[in-house]
Amino acid sequence: MGKDSSWEFKIFGPFRIKRTKEGNPIQKNALTSIFEDEAKGLGEQIGCYIFGKRASQGITPWYVGQTTKCFKGEIATPANIVKYNNTYNRAHQHGTPVMFFLAHPRKKGPNNKNFIGQLERYLIQRAYEKNPKVENKQGIFDPDWRIGGFFGKGKASSKEVKAFKSLMGW
Repeated sequence: MGKDSSWEFKIFGPFRIKRTKEGNPIQKNALTSIFEDEAKGLGEQIGCYIFGKRASQGITPWYVGQTTKCFKGEIATPANIVKYNNTYNRAHQHGTPVMFFLAHPRKKGPNNKNFIGQLERYLIQRAYEKNPKVENKQGIFDPDWRIGGFFGKGKASSKEVKAFKSLMGW
């Protein structure tokens, strides 16, 4: 039986977060201005969000969160601003802070908080796989074993690894 595609989350971003030169580089007004400028209407939606940093090597995830109330209120809480600044400072302030949003589909009836929670856990796992220093680690799967050349460290260019990735849809 196939999955219900009506629960497909929509991706928005990356949205650049403006930094300040003095004090903590990421401030509340820089976060909430995303919804006034580039993403009108998105601030009232719900779902998951990812704070990351764009640099020459691509975008690295640093924090994954969820909200069942609204993005605008959740991403700019004092506790989250501290997390963003801690991770930004820990990464030596190189790169541009960005935010992605995965919006919950609009439907009649109550929001599916279960699906939002599932998505957050999935995104935390994937963020951890790319960046083991990601801020939140609850629920991650980090086994003591590795798959040589693919899961963990090692060469990922062999024919066998490429074929295995194709087999698994990775």
